[in-house]
Amino acid sequence: MVEMRCLEELTSTVRISLMANSADGISLARTVIESTFNRLAFFHGLAIEPARVTGSNFSPANPQPGNYLYPGTGYINITGYAPKVIIGISSTTIQSELEQPEPPGEVNFGHIRSARLSVGPVEEFMHLYAILLIFFNDRQKEVDGFTVSIEPSVQQTRNPRSTQGTLETVYTRLRNELAHKRKNAVPEITKLEMSKHLAGLRTIVQQAISQHS
Repeated sequence: MVEMRCLEELTSTVRISLMANSADGISLARTVIESTFNRLAFFHGLAIEPARVTGSNFSPANPQPGNYLYPGTGYINITGYAPKVIIGISSTTIQSELEQPEPPGEVNFGHIRSARLSVGPVEEFMHLYAILLIFFNDRQKEVDGFTVSIEPSVQQTRNPRSTQGTLETVYTRLRNELAHKRKNAVPEITKLEMSKHLAGLRTIVQQAISQHS
């Protein structure tokens, strides 16, 4: 059983039973909590730092010489920005999200959580775009095709390196303006645009993750 509460940090308590030893119990508790925080980061765009164990208490059931099973409790808390952001999200919504057996793409939810821990919007933008390249064979054309399927009205401009007038989405343009030398591109303006389009890119990446289990 997992209990959570939000104060200055996210604090969770995991109650487990019938473990072979305390090390296995703490390992299981950590796995459960990390999965929980990955879901919160994915569904709500929260920045949640890695879990750290702050205390644990295990006691043997029917102790006897040799091997025996342990019930017990492991305590883990998380520091991060989530408590400030999570306000206003109903407990029913959170419960529904956390109780899903296996949401589509959950194996990659950690990508979003990692990106949200970036030091600023520019780093997060580049991190998110890199995630898309992983899913789409490192091909920007495929990234743009998927982006248009999710966001049909996305801004598109001509790729200056293309001799065929190929269009690129605003996300690809901004990524390339920062990653490569482009005529008339001003880094300061590019960075400001990245901040403006960051929320849209997060949505695109969430959709990509959900569709690539």
